Amino acid sequence: MRLFGIGLSISSASVRHFRVEASGCSNKPASDHTAFGPGKRFWFRLSDSRALVPSPLKGEGQGEGVRRPQKKYNLCPPHPARSAPASPTRGEVQPPARPGIHNRLTNVFARVALALAALSLLAVPVSAQPTIDYSPIVRNLVENYAVPKSAVLAETFAKLPEAIDAACADPASAEKKAAFANAFRESVDAYVRVAVLRFGALADENRLERLAFIPDARSVVRRQVDRLMAKPDPKATKPEGLREKSVALQGLSALEWVAFSSHGDVVLDGSSEKGAFACGYAGAIAARLTNTAENLKEAYGKGEGQTGLLLSPSPENPLVKTQKEAVEEVFNALLTGLALLRDQVLERVLEQSDPRARAARAPFSRSGNEFVYLAGGLGALGEAIAAGGFVEAAPEDGRWLSGSLSFENKLAVDALNGFSEPLSAVLGDEKARRRLEVIALGTANFRDLMGKQLAGYLELSGGFNALDGD
Repeated sequence: MRLFGIGLSISSASVRHFRVEASGCSNKPASDHTAFGPGKRFWFRLSDSRALVPSPLKGEGQGEGVRRPQKKYNLCPPHPARSAPASPTRGEVQPPARPGIHNRLTNVFARVALALAALSLLAVPVSAQPTIDYSPIVRNLVENYAVPKSAVLAETFAKLPEAIDAACADPASAEKKAAFANAFRESVDAYVRVAVLRFGALADENRLERLAFIPDARSVVRRQVDRLMAKPDPKATKPEGLREKSVALQGLSALEWVAFSSHGDVVLDGSSEKGAFACGYAGAIAARLTNTAENLKEAYGKGEGQTGLLLSPSPENPLVKTQKEAVEEVFNALLTGLALLRDQVLERVLEQSDPRARAARAPFSRSGNEFVYLAGGLGALGEAIAAGGFVEAAPEDGRWLSGSLSFENKLAVDALNGFSEPLSAVLGDEKARRRLEVIALGTANFRDLMGKQLAGYLELSGGFNALDGD
């Protein structure tokens, strides 16, 4: 809003010094004159007064009532437009003159200016902020990202049972072991591209934890799988029986622990009793993963469970009452996915300790897929933000975020894909470690652009991290 004001000012100094030249009138201040002509009387206008004051005649004393000027004044007769009063005789006091026309006009114009300024405040309406349309964001994210990515996940998981059976039947075949390792790598990439969502169908029936038990700061998966292998339970080799067990025993992280050695080699071998149990258990995990992914795709596609609640906010909805609340719910879920990748993985592996111990903190480092997980997760976040249309829903002055988010995201993903060595080797090499530290800084920039700038333009509140305290 602009405030228009009219300022009209007439300098008081100009008013005081305005005069018409006349005989015996000086343009200099009285302080520049040392004597006056005999018998002549001048009228002084004090610089801080409107009154005309007569000068004393030479030889006159300071009679009662006669003021002695103390400051600069003008030696000039009254303005011709005003009839100068007769010179008072000694002892008389000249009555104060009425304010001049210039002063009165100044007051009038000043009052008019103030009135106009006040009217302008009332007349110019405050421009309303553009309304943010939150309604398409959640639906776009579900239809354009969650449904197709969960479909890819189901297709990728469906390849695992055959790869497991082949590796177990011919443990000496390097080709079959490599085929399983490749199928597992693809599964990790497909999984993390869905897992970063962390809302809707993923939150129902513990599907997120059934797909992979991450984060696992207390090594729950390792302890439970080791315990199961030490005391084999036949129920764990059947998909139905495995479903009744702990979710930590059902996901990709459990499959990695039973199928790979600490050096990253595929150890599936059905030739021994223990190996046969491990192969049966691995096959049950693969079947459960495929089933969970199919249910996930169907729940997202049909809008079931939490997905349906997010798609239809209302006063009666137990989860979200408005479209804005629904957007805040999914946006905070994405921020939690970013926090998992950056704070729970990158920041932790960069701490000072033994490189191998630090590398083991990263998900899927046992199989050598830690960079697949990190790069896939960060890339998925960028894709999800674009698919949901978050930036497009922001006001016009926030559209610059599209390019900035894409730049920071691509920079980090490309850098992570550039590592060819295992994480333990990267952490043990000072130069490679610095590259990883730069990537961590880049993800911090991406986090700030997303969690501060984008959230601010969309006027989203919350910023809740579900991983706080883990």
